[in-house]
Amino acid sequence: MKKIFFYAMSIGIPFIICSLVFYSLNIAPFGHQTFLVSDIGSQYLQFLNFFHSFFTDHLSLYSFSNGIGDSVLALAGYYLTSPFNLISLFFNESNMPVVLSLLILLKISVMGFSMSFYLSKHHKKLDYSILLFSTAYSFCGFVIAYSMNYMWLDALILLPFVVLGLERLWLQNRPTLYAVSLCLTIVTNYYLGYMVCLFSVLYSIYLYALQYEKREDFKIAILFKRGKTFILYSLLAGLTSSFVLIPSILGMMNTAKTSFSIISLLPYPKFFISVFSQLGIGTIRYDLRLDHLPTLYSGIFIVIFFIVYFLITGISKREKVASFYLLVALFATLIIELFNTIWHMFQSPAGFPYRQTFIFSFLIIIFSYKGFLVWRKSCEKRLSF
Repeated sequence: MKKIFFYAMSIGIPFIICSLVFYSLNIAPFGHQTFLVSDIGSQYLQFLNFFHSFFTDHLSLYSFSNGIGDSVLALAGYYLTSPFNLISLFFNESNMPVVLSLLILLKISVMGFSMSFYLSKHHKKLDYSILLFSTAYSFCGFVIAYSMNYMWLDALILLPFVVLGLERLWLQNRPTLYAVSLCLTIVTNYYLGYMVCLFSVLYSIYLYALQYEKREDFKIAILFKRGKTFILYSLLAGLTSSFVLIPSILGMMNTAKTSFSIISLLPYPKFFISVFSQLGIGTIRYDLRLDHLPTLYSGIFIVIFFIVYFLITGISKREKVASFYLLVALFATLIIELFNTIWHMFQSPAGFPYRQTFIFSFLIIIFSYKGFLVWRKSCEKRLSF
């Protein structure tokens, strides 16, 4: 019963917060305002209408909306493969603007569940303090800036499961959760799924560095055994998702997004210390959505305990060093243009830059929670004397 209540709270808290925000702004389904601006109004609404019509009017996978016609599999692979879209089948097409708001609301809420599930399983306990950090994940800077691109939010829901699966693979030789969650991430949105694949490599290196505390325990045989399992199940996840991945890639190659720019492959820094301003409040506005610094904000509370994580004595130096290098490696994908381009499938994004920041926010939050736990434990010891 406690577990059910705990996970219900992890969904309910962000749901209530987001509902109150929508209500205060008179946004559907609590008012008459909608999100029909930018791409969500000019493209996503039409895509969702097509998805609805496909099931209700029995349309084919071929559309004449583009010249003499073409397959819509590539479009579906990027925008329409989320299972959340099935909610639209319960509404009329005239209500699709309301459905878009509802999809955003529900995905933000479920993000709270996935993060709380990861933190509870990683730390092997149900602690209500987790809800503070899982809610911070639901409202991290990426969500605030890019939530209107609702098809990306599935990757944020699945990322905690991918990371938990990686931990089970490398530490317990149990690869199933990793393979299934990675496959679902690619299927629901191959673009952010590609970024999660790259991150999986970095996080695997991090996990191996943490697993062996002493140099004599650095066993090459175990590295190869776990490494082969990681590669095998990563390939299986990719092959299983190929029914979406292959048509999407072929479709993408026929668009202008495949244009090549040598400038985007130069290893120059895109920003300097100004990025740390993004850890504060009020750093992103709608008019800046197409060109801004990485949206790193996850809450002042998170930043405080993120700093505590690296300063407190209850965490081993080896773990802190490994975590630092992991963050530096991921931060390099933001600041260095070459790496940033690689993480965006070798294309400079046309607006909405630094789309991999949701991974950086995820790391900040999980390290922050570890810092909070150690700090709280040290306080309890002092109070007991």
